[in-house]
Amino acid sequence: GYVVLDPAGVLKQVNKTFARMVGQDTLQLQGTAFAGLLAPDSEQIFRGRFRSFFKKPEGKASIYQLATSSEGRTRTIRIEAVPNFEREGSETPAAEELLVTVVDVTEQQEAERELEKSRALYRSLAEDMPVFVTAVKPDGTVIYANQALASLVGQAPEALEGVCFFDMLDDEAREVAARALGSLNPDSPTGSSEQLYRA
Repeated sequence: GYVVLDPAGVLKQVNKTFARMVGQDTLQLQGTAFAGLLAPDSEQIFRGRFRSFFKKPEGKASIYQLATSSEGRTRTIRIEAVPNFEREGSETPAAEELLVTVVDVTEQQEAERELEKSRALYRSLAEDMPVFVTAVKPDGTVIYANQALASLVGQAPEALEGVCFFDMLDDEAREVAARALGSLNPDSPTGSSEQLYRA
């Protein structure tokens, strides 16, 4: 959605998309303070930042929580803005209002939190397993290695990140491993092979 704010942070214009986000009519919203639509913590932060944000909004994307929404629950929004200069021809034009885009990122943030939980669980399980576990990119670059594998090659797990997995293998095993990795695809996501690691 988008809104137009005056220098006091009051809504001058509101589109229907934003009105639906907060569960109100566009006409009801005009003339009200944008900060008043935010959750208490976000309202305080927004009010503290607004003066500098109004003067130089470019490149300043901010995340806030709406106090209410059409679904009756708090939603997370990202706002970005550009100034609207009404006094053309002035040597030092001043912005009379801000054109603000408002994007609902609630689902995106929830998905990111769930993904982080899954990663943490995966790492916890992988670290506790007595077998060698590694995650690699298609080119063989290691993006994760568990302690068991790191101990085998005499390195810390973090030191293996960015290393080529194939360089840890016996010379004769590299081609076999590369072929096995290259054969994986969405229709055939798993495979197995036995390789010799360099000591």
